[in-house]
Amino acid sequence: MLPHLLSFSSIFCLPVVDYTDYNQAIHSVYAHDRVTRRVAGLLQCALLLLCCRTVSPSSLTVTGIVGESALLPCLDTNVGKQANNDIRVYWQVATRLIHSFHKGREDNTLGLGTRARLFTAEFKHGNFSLLLTDLRVSDAATYTCLIQLKLPTEGNSVVLRVTVTLQIAAHFAKPTLSTHLSEEQQGAGGVLRLTCSSWGGYPAPAVGWTCGSLNLDPNSTATTHTDCSPQRLCNVTSFLWVSAGVHCITCSIHNTRLKEKQTETFTAMSPSSLTVTGIVGESALLPCLDTNVGKQANNDIRVYWQVATRLIHSFHKGREDNTLGLGTRARLFTAEFKHGNFSLLLTDLRVSDAATYTCLIQLKLPTEGNSVVLRVTVTLQIAGKDS
Repeated sequence: MLPHLLSFSSIFCLPVVDYTDYNQAIHSVYAHDRVTRRVAGLLQCALLLLCCRTVSPSSLTVTGIVGESALLPCLDTNVGKQANNDIRVYWQVATRLIHSFHKGREDNTLGLGTRARLFTAEFKHGNFSLLLTDLRVSDAATYTCLIQLKLPTEGNSVVLRVTVTLQIAAHFAKPTLSTHLSEEQQGAGGVLRLTCSSWGGYPAPAVGWTCGSLNLDPNSTATTHTDCSPQRLCNVTSFLWVSAGVHCITCSIHNTRLKEKQTETFTAMSPSSLTVTGIVGESALLPCLDTNVGKQANNDIRVYWQVATRLIHSFHKGREDNTLGLGTRARLFTAEFKHGNFSLLLTDLRVSDAATYTCLIQLKLPTEGNSVVLRVTVTLQIAGKDS
């Protein structure tokens, strides 16, 4: 059963206005309904009934969401007053008939099948709207409502024609943001690829990248691939190449039809190179941070700390290995991996610990296998205790 807004038997008076917005028409219906209920006296009510009319605009646009329902309005209370057993209601796309009411029966064997229905009990109130359920991308089209009545002098004549453009939209998923440092880029030491992905939306979105308050020109800094068609929803992937020491990049997926924007931000990444000073006999923390890598952390994550090409501490196959160069003086914070913290704590510092350490994080990516997704270089300087 439709809500009360589709029943026009309670409308006492509306000026004849060609509304350009269906919601505006409905709100006006309610407004006038509230006012006229206060009108006293049968004579005043009778006079008001004479001026009453609600008319759909001859052309309007409706936006529907994939999987949900949309109402295609077709209204004229005056036509409703003339409705009789000979009324014919046709909904068509171009010249193709997709739903109809004829000879007292609704025909749902046409193009839209049981996904479309009319409200036949509302014909007498001038409501010939079509409800379309379980919306699909392919439903986007311009629909025409034609109402025919048998007039005494003219035979079957079109007494109402309304055109409704149905545009389809779907919500995009919140984007995912991943990082990747390829083998050839590691030697150059400075270029990181960010991948922003979203799916399940429609139509194709506008993709934007920002660094703080600065908008990045997508034509010169990013490559975006969008895969969608009238038969399915859209998947979008955008790649951005940035300096490996970047601290804050945001990817946005903007569905302009729904005026919705989904964002994801890449933050808290260690500089690609930094220096730490430690005191002999005390402890030093060698930072290696990236929250976005942490979000991707799984059982296949590999954490390597090395000096030059010599491995000095690692985490592999779910276990930390403290049998290497630094022994039990070094440890990782494995519970913090999911937060992007791969830092190394080095205790009981010695002068011989002074070196340049490299943190390498490897993840198994769906399309590229085991890949280095983070590389941070930390130079450890050692100082003696003050006397």
